[in-house]
This record gives sequence, structure tokens and C-alpha cells, in this order.
Amino acid sequence: MKRILRSGYTTGACAAAAAKGAAEMLLTQTVVAEVAVELPTGERAAFKLHGQSFSEHEASCFVVKDAGDDPDITNGAELHALVTLVPFDSAQGADRRLSGVEAPRPPFLEGGSSIVIEGGTGIGKVTKPGLAVPPGEWAINPVPRRMIEQAVNSVMSEFNIHNSTFKIVISIPDGEERAKKTLNARL
Repeated sequence: MKRILRSGYTTGACAAAAAKGAAEMLLTQTVVAEVAVELPTGERAAFKLHGQSFSEHEASCFVVKDAGDDPDITNGAELHALVTLVPFDSAQGADRRLSGVEAPRPPFLEGGSSIVIEGGTGIGKVTKPGLAVPPGEWAINPVPRRMIEQAVNSVMSEFNIHNSTFKIVISIPDGEERAKKTLNARL
């Protein structure tokens, strides 16, 4: 009898869900227990959020990755997202400092806002050419980056957020240890 394998989710989908959850908590100033994100296939998937916290200017949470029956080293990893709102003061034509974060200058995304994605603990930087991400950049591939941007942009649109920057820091607390079991530590 052939066994049907259980599907799971990519690290990028989990990071996008955590970022969306943190953005929703930041804007609603309430705890969010679960979010749904659109996958590259067009399907929607729901993700449970953990470790939720928020203040007036930032929010964070994490998603525990379920890789399904795929023997992925990242199965069970916590994908954390910290989202900080940094409004742009267009009247003065200068960036405002908020929570110690400098907002980048325009160009903004359509709608007058921007999304900046960075890596935190457990997310490396690319050191050699030949990958989808150039050396010196955070090792967050283009598809996961787009998923994070789309998830957070959907929240910004829902709440009609303009002239602001959402800074998103994605981290995996035990990412460095997990990377030692892959080729990533050498790349």
C-alpha cells in the first residue's frame, strides 16, 4: 500500500506569515492568533502565530515551520518577524526617527509606502556570487522576499497605510546551528 506524503510549507511561506501577523498586530494593537497567506501556487494557507508581542511602533511573532513529510533540516524551526513602522514626514521632507530606526528615503512602493526586509539572528548574508541574491545581501531568496512583501503589503492596503516604511527583520534563533548541517554554512 502506497502511503500519501503529508505536505508542508516552505521557510519563505512561514516567514511571510510571521511578517503578516506582526504587521496586523502592529496596526490593530491586538494579539493575532492566526493569519492566511497566499502561496506561489495561488492557494491560501493558514498559519498559527506564537510569541506575539506589540507596542505602539513595533510588533513581533513567530511561526513554527512544518515541512510535512519532507526531511528538511528547517522542520520545526521558529521563523520570527519583527515589524517596525517608520512613518515618512513628507511635510518636512525628511525621515523621522522612530524606535531608533531610520526610514529610507523614497521611492516608495505604489501607494506611498515601502517595505524593507532585513535578516536578523540566524539569517546569513551571501558571501559568494552565483546565487539568486548578490553577495553582501541578506540570504533571503527572491520568491520568499516577494511573499513577505505581498503579505505585508496586503495588510498595509487593508489599513490604508501611506507614506510609511515597514521595516521587517526575519530571524531564526537556531539558524546558525541548523546551517552547520547543510551546505549553507560554506556558502
